[in-house]
Amino acid sequence: MTSIALLAICWAICFVIAFAILPAWRRSHDTGKEFRARTVDQNKAIVTAALKELNCKCNWTTDRGDTVVKYDYQSGHFCIRLEQNSPYVKLAYLFFFVTPLENLELVRNLCNQCNINSETCRVVYSTNNDRGSVEVHIVAGLWLNERTARDILERAMGNVFSWQNMFVKRFKELQETNAHSERRDLEADQAHWERELYLIREQELMHQAAGPGWRETEREKITLRRVLAVMMGLKDIRLKQLSVISDETVTEIDPETALDYDLATALIQEGDFKHRQALLNLSFDDPGLPSKERQMTIHLKAEKRSRHSLYYRISLMLVPLSAQKTVPLGSIGNVVQSHSLLVAYDLHSATQLEDEFRYMWKEAMEKAKAGDRDSMTDEQRLICDCIDPQLAANLYRGRTLLEQDRCIEALRCLENAFDTMSLRISHPMSAADRNKFGEVAYLIGFCYNELRLYRQAYYYLELTLPFHRVNYTEEYINCLVNGGDFRAASIIDELIVEIENVHSADGSSQWQLNVRPFLNFLKRRKAYVCISQQRYDEAEKLLKKMLDDPDNSDFALNELAYIQKMKGEN
Repeated sequence: MTSIALLAICWAICFVIAFAILPAWRRSHDTGKEFRARTVDQNKAIVTAALKELNCKCNWTTDRGDTVVKYDYQSGHFCIRLEQNSPYVKLAYLFFFVTPLENLELVRNLCNQCNINSETCRVVYSTNNDRGSVEVHIVAGLWLNERTARDILERAMGNVFSWQNMFVKRFKELQETNAHSERRDLEADQAHWERELYLIREQELMHQAAGPGWRETEREKITLRRVLAVMMGLKDIRLKQLSVISDETVTEIDPETALDYDLATALIQEGDFKHRQALLNLSFDDPGLPSKERQMTIHLKAEKRSRHSLYYRISLMLVPLSAQKTVPLGSIGNVVQSHSLLVAYDLHSATQLEDEFRYMWKEAMEKAKAGDRDSMTDEQRLICDCIDPQLAANLYRGRTLLEQDRCIEALRCLENAFDTMSLRISHPMSAADRNKFGEVAYLIGFCYNELRLYRQAYYYLELTLPFHRVNYTEEYINCLVNGGDFRAASIIDELIVEIENVHSADGSSQWQLNVRPFLNFLKRRKAYVCISQQRYDEAEKLLKKMLDDPDNSDFALNELAYIQKMKGEN
């Protein structure tokens, strides 16, 4: 090979390196630098251009220091989050699926299945304990550049829709398959526990729909008598006929024993559902309306089950009487009365419950003997001074059930304890016994408030007023306000004046710390009363004063907006 040929080959190699290999290396090297140095503004420009190509209207906002865009794509509501010091963008498709907390385990398992098989999308969930629900979302981390941003976003959102459809379809299939499975799920238990711990402040919330939590066991039955007395206020009635219809089979129950009919037997047998629904038709004479035969329909429907309980729903409808001289229009006999409530049939044995109490009793007695009251739970403090074990058992069981929102069962135990203690009230009582009596009356009133049976609640809560405890008084005010009692406004006014008079005499910081939250509570309840009575001008005047108070400003703003809405509708 001649020297000229070798020289030509060398020049060719140099040409390839200079104009092909070196630029390619520089491009890859610069791309790495670009990836590391990508700013939020650069990502925002890329995302904006890509969404414009996809005919999406951008709505940019700032959330906790991050830049966020919300937009709609093929009827789906998406958002993209741009974080500081991150070259990636986070695509999110939020709240595409919502289901009750009882399905938490199923949702979690299905999320895991999806994430094992997905390419870039991740299916995640969150729990909403206020609403008692599990909410499912799809998220994806993406790296975009000017050339491929549109294609990457379009592909990612297409994958989101595919995983959404798969998740919903698979959930329905597994839900039916697992309807009768037994499982123990600590995370689900914790979420349910947080959901069930209702406090007094929850009763203050506007427009709440508090539902009763009814439960029974093999020993503690929910009978027809109990349901009619507690939910419909029907006592001392004379039953004339009761028919139970299930799976086209009609069973006539002897009227002499029908009031003690256990409603669970229409659906449940040997610890499981034997029927999915049943219908009860009954007729009776009401002493409150003599010579008027009343008709009622009760529908029983099986719901989901867990390892420890069977759930079923009871819906009652009392047929109203036609208006006439003896039954004026709008009177109680002419008004439609209906209730619907969820019932739990516990599969625990009575022995388990008794063993649980014996353990708690023994531990409380040991702590009391050692003078260690500070380490006691509320239940232990309530029972530690009781000499009567049955009284202590009712107190412990009643409070435990109430904390689980099982109001009907709690009432049965607490009222038994109340009756026992009432027999001793005429005798000299120690300060501890008097306080315990007040506590039981308060707990019973709380239960009736939860069941929205305000007349019964008023009887017990009025007994707590001499104790001058804030939580007792707040529950008493909630009873008056939520029950629409005409005395509510005047009683609240009296309490506000009394507190403000004390404040004028003692304006110390300690007083502010102890009493100010209670005063704010009274003002909020007063505003609610004015709004419910359509005294809008008075409510507005009170709410505007509350705007300057940080503890009340959010409440005041919401209620002022509600007033404006109601004025506009009128």
